[in-house]
Amino acid sequence: MTSSIITNQDERFARAAWSAMTEPGDTNASAIVTNLGYIDALDAVTDSTRAAELGERSDGMARAVKQWRARYRAEQVTQLLVDADKLGIHLVDPLSVQGIADLGERAPHLLYVRGDITALDAAQALGWSGARAGSSYGESVTTEIVSDLAQAGITIHSGAAYGIDCGAHRAALAVGGSTVAWMASGADRAYPAGHSQLIERIATAPGSAVVTELPIGAAPTKWRFITRARLLAASTQATIIAEAGWRSGALNTGGQATALGRPLGAVPGPITSACSAGCHRLIREYGATAITSSADARELLQPEEIAVSA
Repeated sequence: MTSSIITNQDERFARAAWSAMTEPGDTNASAIVTNLGYIDALDAVTDSTRAAELGERSDGMARAVKQWRARYRAEQVTQLLVDADKLGIHLVDPLSVQGIADLGERAPHLLYVRGDITALDAAQALGWSGARAGSSYGESVTTEIVSDLAQAGITIHSGAAYGIDCGAHRAALAVGGSTVAWMASGADRAYPAGHSQLIERIATAPGSAVVTELPIGAAPTKWRFITRARLLAASTQATIIAEAGWRSGALNTGGQATALGRPLGAVPGPITSACSAGCHRLIREYGATAITSSADARELLQPEEIAVSA
């Protein structure tokens, strides 16, 4: 499968409008666009008579339609598309990106990609995540293992956050490898702001990209960080959590990978370290594979191939 840039202007407008009107994972919106298609679904919501008919389906749908209509501004969508073109941000069909279709009704309406869209077509892609307050142990392990994997041609996906995430991106870039940063904000908005240079490096490096389902200018929110995890898990063949506390947000990414049937790995740490308590929890409660080397990570990506060669 090859990621596809949307070129039809009406389709671009309609998908951009839906991405701006809805929050990630809105299943009511998914039901409508799946049934009607993006262009007709937008017409239905913006037409008063048809919108009223949609609202008759249920109280939940009525509230959703009212919210969408309140958020819709045609001129803002037009400006969004103009800004995307100016910034070199590609509008990509999510279902053309490997793994995203597995999300079903939770799939995004659109992906905004700044950088090399071929980064989303890598034969091998690994999600790497962890605590924002990573320890020297977690950062060292991340640098060592990710460097080996990136040199072997494996594309590293992460979330550009402080701590383990940024360590993974930097390790991949340092060896000339490819990396994808999944953002919980617009593709034009560096978050955290302290990583603006790193995010720019990712967007301009060959084989790397900054990707989001959120429209240009969108601000990050707690909910958007939570829903972003499903994209990181779906777009990769396996996910590894390098370091995480007992209630770390990184565990959400691991949970999403497990729910999608993707292999999950976790790096064990000292049993006295609170920073590794979440990883030990994943190993014990989720059946995550203990990852102690790049060889372990490659086996997670290629379990059938390893079994045959053995």
